[in-house]
Amino acid sequence: MMNEFKYVIDAEDRLVLVDEAWVQFARDNWDPHFKTSSVMGKRIWDFIREETTRHIYQTIAAKIRNGEKREYRIPFRCDSPDRTREMEMVIKGGPAGEVIFTSLLKSEKKRGITAPHETGPAGDGESIRMCSWCKKIYNEEADEWITLEEAVRRMRFFEEGRLPPVTHGICDDCRSSLLKSL
Repeated sequence: MMNEFKYVIDAEDRLVLVDEAWVQFARDNWDPHFKTSSVMGKRIWDFIREETTRHIYQTIAAKIRNGEKREYRIPFRCDSPDRTREMEMVIKGGPAGEVIFTSLLKSEKKRGITAPHETGPAGDGESIRMCSWCKKIYNEEADEWITLEEAVRRMRFFEEGRLPPVTHGICDDCRSSLLKSL
């Protein structure tokens, strides 16, 4: 089992390195045909769609680069279809304005395949908002963030094999915690 995955952005925020462990992780979890050429030289912000999450990462990179902070350690959850993973991202500065992101695997548990990782036809305009850090799901009807497993039990997104698209955001607890550390 690989325990460390690394990528590096240059002073212009372009991906300049993804290590072999990161590439293998991408192939095992998202795309078995993943090629580094699909990400190298591209701005990292192009891969972070949700504005608040992107802003937090940009703030962290700026503070690392200007010497305000030497390192950030951010716990997060990174699941695959059949596993839950507790991880920690360590963000540090490198030479010439580079920022180094290293994700450390803290624990991993097997589970049965769980939505939203199940395959099936897409939903009809509905979407799921998932926290980029803890993987909680926003339950709009109750105006609350709940665990992925609880969302599968309580929400009706997955009836009859429908899989709505997943959008990423940040829950109130993770936002508060991250903003305090900035």
